[in-house]
Amino acid sequence: DLFRSNRLRSVVADLQSPEATIRDSAIERLEAMAKSGLTRDEARYALSAAAEAFPPLKYEWQSAAEELVSAASSAPDSSLVAPLLEHFDRYPASAQGAAIRLLAAIPDEKAAEALLAMLARCPEDADPGELRGLSEAPRHPDVLYPGLLRLLSRDALRWSILRVTLDYLEAGQLSSPDI
Repeated sequence: DLFRSNRLRSVVADLQSPEATIRDSAIERLEAMAKSGLTRDEARYALSAAAEAFPPLKYEWQSAAEELVSAASSAPDSSLVAPLLEHFDRYPASAQGAAIRLLAAIPDEKAAEALLAMLARCPEDADPGELRGLSEAPRHPDVLYPGLLRLLSRDALRWSILRVTLDYLEAGQLSSPDI
């Protein structure tokens, strides 16, 4: 709906403001929108906007791009795979981590394929954290393995991969020949 789309466009414009107070207010509005849930169109717009340049936020650890990708996570849907793939390389490392977590929450096989591709090409400092979506509902082991195991040499990915692999083993989704 047009009002909601314009509302998100306003937030993105405010995130690019030179005024820190306006950016802080935009983050609060974005968090409120994410809490109430973004529509698919809003989520796709947020993923596209996250590839833009933004001034720093109040706290050093915050990133407008990561906040936008995280907001899109309120509507995990297979329609988000294409924009994630399209914009992934232009995201800062923190937003790439959020993009990987979002893909892990999408139950679609294409999302699993994209997840593996993004993990392989993300920079060393992109930390996806827990891949909760895969751990909570193990799926597509034929797509993810043994590819995930080839990434164990990457320090930032090791814990996440080992955790997911253990969850897949416990769920009966993997057996010795798979790994």
